[in-house]
Amino acid sequence: MPYTGQSKFLEVACGGGLLLDHSSKDMPYGAATVLQNYEANIAGGYRRMSGFNKYDDNALAGSGQILGITTLGTNVIACRGANVQYGAGSGWTSITTARTSTGRYHFDKFNLTGTEKIIMASGTTGTNPAATWDGSSYVLMNGAIGSGVGTAPTNPTDVVEHKDHMFYLQNNTITVSAPFQENDFDPANGSAEFIVPDTGVKLKSFRDELYIFCVKSIYKLVGDNVDNFSVRDVADDIGCVSGWTIQEVGGDLVFLSPDGLRPVSGTARIDDINLSSISKQVQERIRGLDESNYEFSSSLVRNKSQYRLWWSAKDTAASGISQLESSSPGLIGVLKGAAGAEGTGWEYSDMKGIKPSYATSNYISGAETVLHGGWDDGFVYQQEVNTTGTGFAGGTIPSIWRSSDIIMQDSGIRKRPKHVTLNVSWEGYVAPSLDVEYDFGNTAIAQPAAYTVTTPTQISTYGFSTTTYGGTSVYSLDPMGLDRLWVEGSGFAVALKITDTSTNSAFTILGFQIEYTEGGRK
Repeated sequence: MPYTGQSKFLEVACGGGLLLDHSSKDMPYGAATVLQNYEANIAGGYRRMSGFNKYDDNALAGSGQILGITTLGTNVIACRGANVQYGAGSGWTSITTARTSTGRYHFDKFNLTGTEKIIMASGTTGTNPAATWDGSSYVLMNGAIGSGVGTAPTNPTDVVEHKDHMFYLQNNTITVSAPFQENDFDPANGSAEFIVPDTGVKLKSFRDELYIFCVKSIYKLVGDNVDNFSVRDVADDIGCVSGWTIQEVGGDLVFLSPDGLRPVSGTARIDDINLSSISKQVQERIRGLDESNYEFSSSLVRNKSQYRLWWSAKDTAASGISQLESSSPGLIGVLKGAAGAEGTGWEYSDMKGIKPSYATSNYISGAETVLHGGWDDGFVYQQEVNTTGTGFAGGTIPSIWRSSDIIMQDSGIRKRPKHVTLNVSWEGYVAPSLDVEYDFGNTAIAQPAAYTVTTPTQISTYGFSTTTYGGTSVYSLDPMGLDRLWVEGSGFAVALKITDTSTNSAFTILGFQIEYTEGGRK
């Protein structure tokens, strides 16, 4: 029999993210088996997500879902129904009310003449030429102005600026404007047209090349001008599930393919493209997703090296989305190191309770602003709001972290934990609960009741409801606390779980220590 009187200690630093491709035997102790509404912190540990709230208390004119959001200068531009409007957070002003039967919008920014503009495309069942807006003038890209007329694309689904030309995507046709003239489609002035053998879903200008993402293949356009532009194959057996999943992250284009998230990354060899999955850890979350059954949105949180992806199940019995917001899923990928094959450098976590109809992020007055649109309420919401009382649009943030099942090197010896010491960085008042689960959460054995973890009472933040002038606050108190809890129970495997369903401020679980003694061998 082992000696059972001497305490042993296990120190664990949280890291690795959500791992769904490991068995309980080979799970790193710092990884998570459940990581809902947490984000892998680039500084270490797992941070509970911030909430979101209305960007503007006024709804957009029109009906139905938000179809597009972008920014220009200090204004947010948002689209709903036939309307395109702009505002800075205190009301919306109309740009146009004449978009008909549109789909979701793709936007790009450009500056060919000294004035920054946005260009938008939203083609679907109606006839909607692309259009530009420079802050005051809304102009249809129908060939009606410019040094030449030509034949403009009537209903493009995407448009981007590349090499001082505009590239318009409509089905498998790419129309190129004359140089420096976004509304000139006269071949005599330098306009051109290319055909690809697959249906295009998105154009993306990346470095010196224009990538053409299609349903079943990927191409790129190389060259500097219409005289030497040419289309080359990138992949003829890997396509893009949805153009709404494409984002530029860490110097790569990340997109959802049928077999997971992939980057498009150039190698040292000319014309060689390395395509490898970066989502093996969470493959079961996104396996089988397609645009026939799901509606996708994605955005970046650049200052956190984050890629955020959402998908909502379509209501096949009616037009619309059947997925409830409270159960709507999503995924956060954080690039924490050099990206490599098989997902190295990436850590993932689940989202639950955010259902964007459209998502984007950009800088307004130097501050990163992450926005998404509602499905039926007409509001634009701002993410990354971390104040007490702000959850998911005023509701709670249902967050769960569960560690791996820890056997302390020997699954045949019973462990009797005495203390659990949590290393948590607090950003305000929080009171989550801690569960100690034994033997993989087996409900047939006695499991202790949850313990309450509380923020040190002396920590105060300006504006908190618990902060009072002249109270017991301690000046310059370190918010990174060690909370040591007496715990009960025993088992052959131990896991910790922290649950917080509140609108309190965020906190980061950096690590933990388990103090235990050994019992008998089974």
